[in-house]
Amino acid sequence: MGWRAAAKGHKLNLLAESRQEYLGLDVTAFAQSSGASTVSPGNPPPPPATWPFPIAAIELENSLSDAKVAYCLWKVACIRCPFAVVVAYRADWDQAHGLSKYLGQHAPPELTSNGQTVLLMLGSRSRGEQFPWGYFRFWKYTPTLKGFAKL
Repeated sequence: MGWRAAAKGHKLNLLAESRQEYLGLDVTAFAQSSGASTVSPGNPPPPPATWPFPIAAIELENSLSDAKVAYCLWKVACIRCPFAVVVAYRADWDQAHGLSKYLGQHAPPELTSNGQTVLLMLGSRSRGEQFPWGYFRFWKYTPTLKGFAKL
């Protein structure tokens, strides 16, 4: 996707403060800065932003607690960025579907009020699928449903 990301074990030198994790998030992704510019001769390009907003906030939650995963959902939704993603795992797809329902029922009403796309990436090996095909399934928060719809 061309994003630059900071994560545990992956230090990012994009911002004025180089870190592995920003804002206590597992992954903070930024748009790839374009080297191309529409600058005319004699007008230098503007300097890169010192503190650009992230393009995505991503949390990876291994807890079996639905409440802990809900906390992660709230956490990424609080960040000003176009994409919020929570990755979680469940023993079987019935549990994963139950988690998506739980998160939809407990999501704050303002979840997508900033135009953010909120995604769940849930994984399970319950049917012996090989990684990554069949191992992950995706849900998207839909405000009209006030819940998550499977993609």
